Amino acid sequence: MPSEHRPWIDAISESNARLKAVLGATGGVAATEATYCPGWSVAHILRHLGSGAEIGLLNLCAALREQGPPPRRRYGEIIELWDEKAEAGLAQEAESVNDTYVHTLAALDDDALDALRVRLRGRDLNVSVFAGRRLFEHALHTWDIEVMRDPLATLSPMAAVLLVDRVLGNLDMLASGPKPTTAPFSIAVSVSDVGRVFVLEVAPDVIAVESGNDSDASLDISADAFVRLLSGRLDAAHTPQALTAPSPSGLGQLRTVFAGVPSPTEPA
Repeated sequence: MPSEHRPWIDAISESNARLKAVLGATGGVAATEATYCPGWSVAHILRHLGSGAEIGLLNLCAALREQGPPPRRRYGEIIELWDEKAEAGLAQEAESVNDTYVHTLAALDDDALDALRVRLRGRDLNVSVFAGRRLFEHALHTWDIEVMRDPLATLSPMAAVLLVDRVLGNLDMLASGPKPTTAPFSIAVSVSDVGRVFVLEVAPDVIAVESGNDSDASLDISADAFVRLLSGRLDAAHTPQALTAPSPSGLGQLRTVFAGVPSPTEPA
């Protein structure tokens, strides 16, 4: 039976292919074009993804050699190098290092994948958690580029399914908007295509995932739309038709709490 970590590697590979297809679409995508990520051009995202893959490789290779992580100043040096790269050829460089990241993980056999731990910020991450950090950034930023030309764009299918649990595990980080100042509210959520049913409890000081049926509203939503909702990418203009007629009562409340695209996070 394949390692439980391999789907995460396959999903990053699928996202890499999606990014190449978007950048290579008819007419191409100019590095100066705007993206859905506020203030970020295509070049900004390519530099961010490229430096992130290189830093990830640095941490991964250290773990494979059974060494500790590199000094954090190396991360800054890599980011600076990518920030200085010319726009010409930037897409090819980012695609190449992304491919190397995936191929390095994919080349490991199942036993090696199961045993591997990558030391990061004082934690020993298994491959699913380590690769999940990369998948979140890569899939969402690929969408940030694609949606400017295709308003109906969705996340890569494998990424959407896998990232449901990841966003649920990072609710406090993603909830950048105002929370209720008085009474909390609860929303029963059914992520239909992955069979997940739960209640989101939103209070002034905490957001939690609960079981049970008691709630103030309900929301039946796809994995793609749910991940984009919690990452600030489900505004009215980019919401699937199934959620617009009529709009579920809980959707607006969650849009308020998960109010905007977070600033790109430091790559792992």
